[in-house]
This record gives sequence, structure tokens and C-alpha cells, in this order.
Amino acid sequence: MHRKIDDGTILKICQMRLDGYTYEDISVALSLGSRQRTHQILEQRIMKSKMLEREQQIALPNVYRWMRKNGYGITSFACLIGMSAPTVTTLLKGKRKPSLRFAGAVSAATGLTLEQVISPNDESIAMMRGEA
Repeated sequence: MHRKIDDGTILKICQMRLDGYTYEDISVALSLGSRQRTHQILEQRIMKSKMLEREQQIALPNVYRWMRKNGYGITSFACLIGMSAPTVTTLLKGKRKPSLRFAGAVSAATGLTLEQVISPNDESIAMMRGEA
């Protein structure tokens, strides 16, 4: 069983890599077990960062979160709501405003309310309702 790696350790790993240390050097210096484990830790953090960055670029985050939570990719989600994958991508990225047809189809398929579908975030919903 591996120990939980805190943010401070991740920063040390990143700094050591930038300073030219090998994965083996880092694993020994920080008692991480093996070169492979050190590489795995760093790769997981990079993937998590990329996911967060991608999520911040999404215009309809409630829909995107639902898709991720329920295991849908763009193509399978587009099929679920009866639209093309390029159309769904365009809408998720905010290059086009969602139509009532899109919002209705998403709402029917996911159980999200129309507000949740078209809102950029949960705080916006609360503001629209006067709760914030």
C-alpha cells in the first residue's frame, strides 16, 4: 500500500525534475519506493491538472460534470441526446449558445433542470433564484 502524497511532496518532485534529477534520485531522496512509483505520481498529477484546465474551459460545466460522472464521452452523450458530436462539442466549449431543443434534450436525458443545463455554474443558479 502506498502512502498518500501531499501537495508539498508533489512540488518537491516537480522542482527536482526541473533541476535535472532522475526519477530514481527523487524516489530515493523522498522515500517514494521506486522510480516507477515516482513517475506514476507525477503523471497522475499532470493528468489531474489537465482535467481541471479542460473543465475551466467548458461553458456548460454542469452538463460536462454529469457526463464525466456517468461515464459519457462526447460521442456517446451526443447519441444519447440525439445530436451530432461536433454540435455537442461546440456547445460545451461555448462557441454557440445552447438552443431550447438542446437544453430540453439534455434535461430529459440527464435529469438536470433547464437552469442547470444552461447555467455556467451552480452559483449562477443560486443568483438567478435570489439565494446568493
